[in-house]
Amino acid sequence: IKGQRGRLILWGGDTYDGPSWPWTWAETIPEYPCATCGMPVIQFDTRSSSVEGAYPSRAATQEVPFETGMAMAVMTTVSAVGAGESEIIAFGGADLAGQYSGSTWAARKGLIEDGMTGYLWQRLDAVGAPHSPPVLPAPRAYAVMVSSPDGGEVILFGGEDADGYFSDLWSLDPEAVAPGQKQYTWRELDSYGEIPSPRSRMVVAQFGGKALIFGGMTDEGPTEEMYAFDIRSRYWEKIETLPGGPGARVGASIEYDPWAKIMFLFGGEDIAGLHNDLWKLDLGLGAWERVLPDCTSGSCPLPDRGSLLLRDPVTGSLTVLPADEGPTRDVYYVLGEHGWIGQAEYEGSSREGDCNGDGLPEAEHG
Repeated sequence: IKGQRGRLILWGGDTYDGPSWPWTWAETIPEYPCATCGMPVIQFDTRSSSVEGAYPSRAATQEVPFETGMAMAVMTTVSAVGAGESEIIAFGGADLAGQYSGSTWAARKGLIEDGMTGYLWQRLDAVGAPHSPPVLPAPRAYAVMVSSPDGGEVILFGGEDADGYFSDLWSLDPEAVAPGQKQYTWRELDSYGEIPSPRSRMVVAQFGGKALIFGGMTDEGPTEEMYAFDIRSRYWEKIETLPGGPGARVGASIEYDPWAKIMFLFGGEDIAGLHNDLWKLDLGLGAWERVLPDCTSGSCPLPDRGSLLLRDPVTGSLTVLPADEGPTRDVYYVLGEHGWIGQAEYEGSSREGDCNGDGLPEAEHG
């Protein structure tokens, strides 16, 4: 879940052994699944290239979201005392049996048990706006979700179910109905301009009131199409590019530099296989340039899909959080003058025997 101020929140995901259960990193978190245990929430600072916190998540009831392919964003609302309250909003996804969900969830940070700080999940009783059938988004997975510029609503686009792909557009916004109580309402939105065809598994980069959406799956297969979306006006613009780019990919990651009008793309998968290359696109010229080719040796993230490319909004530095740490167990890679610099080299310390990511070897290692 990418933030807009140099902060990143990670939540759950898949591992080679199935959905990721709570694990230990920087705090003592139970290492076993339980009825009220959710997946961990990791907060990463792009400025210092460090993990700010690793938080367990729980639910007050025996319901926690566990689906893969959920759309997520951060919503910020104003409390009764005027302070901003942030919560993670999640929608949809599919379970291991292939059943698609239409549930809406919220997670808020606070004390959860034994004085431990974590995130508490709640399944929202979201309603649909009157006189706008269908009143709720259909169950789906692999949609994208972005926040409004003030964070007061989230926007949902696209996705897939067993019958195909979606191109509808929805907003979810909260309304105070009583002290400490909010009603969350879904509204289907009209949009304008060059509206994308139905699709899913896109990647998105948000900057202020605009979002870039790249790639994904359509009825015609993987696509390299890219669109700019104005969140305030609901206006779509297709971005035309010159030949010679990375082509159609799924599971890549993108970031945008609004001052230079350059989009960066890392990794993903195409018909040739998995990649760990880095590209940049000059949106003014529509011209692609490969910054780094696929890396097959030395210090570099493993080729994969689902890795995350991050750009610090102040320094402009690029960081990759790999989907698979690989044999070096580097949690992140920073882009240097001549290529990627792994965590161990960047921090000047060895990662051997470091099982929980705190930079120190564990006494029990080996």
